[in-house]
Amino acid sequence: MSIDTVYASGPTRAGPALLSRNPLIVRLASLGVEAPAELAEALEGGSTSLYPTGTVIAETGPLLILEGWVAVEHVVPARERAVVRVAVPGDILRGPRCVFGSDIAELRACSRVVVADAGALAGVGEASALLGTLEGVERLEMLRYSVRLARLSATEKMASFIAELVIRLARVGLVNKGTISFPLTQSTIAGHVGLSVVHVNRVLQALRKQEIIGLSSGKLRVLDPLRFRDAAPV
Repeated sequence: MSIDTVYASGPTRAGPALLSRNPLIVRLASLGVEAPAELAEALEGGSTSLYPTGTVIAETGPLLILEGWVAVEHVVPARERAVVRVAVPGDILRGPRCVFGSDIAELRACSRVVVADAGALAGVGEASALLGTLEGVERLEMLRYSVRLARLSATEKMASFIAELVIRLARVGLVNKGTISFPLTQSTIAGHVGLSVVHVNRVLQALRKQEIIGLSSGKLRVLDPLRFRDAAPV
């Protein structure tokens, strides 16, 4: 899936029927994988937890994000936190120790977050293969993240990050009339794209003035998909 395919069939990308489904099932379907009925039943039977904006998710996981966004933060002593991943509905959080093998990571709610206990997936025969598919997608996303940090300009970093979010949210039916929820603070964005908060603000303002994106009240819309695609090489 690309930015072109997200916007190719018109502005509306999500209907009520799609949004009412479990985001993991929808995400797998977007990757061409049909989840077995046992998987949906296992997910429905799990307990859920709610975390307000800004709180640390201390559970060890695995946790399925049903609602909201989570920053996976790498704690660098005496420095700003590095946000190595922004997780969205349909993603599975494997707990801080599963991210880096130690307690140098934190999972922080960027918005109101609802997670479900995904531990029951261990009892589903095909779960291992399905989760392996998702881990492969995540490894590709981490590779792109590394390339963005190492080789792209500030504008390209920002546009590529937004493009990735739009595509990932489209996979779970959360691009509505061309618009996505965008609850990230500029500090969180800066920690992910490797820029200062001042630089993040400057780049976002430039993209808005060029009418490439619209950003207001926690909502982001790509106004010019063609120019946006050109600004987002990775």
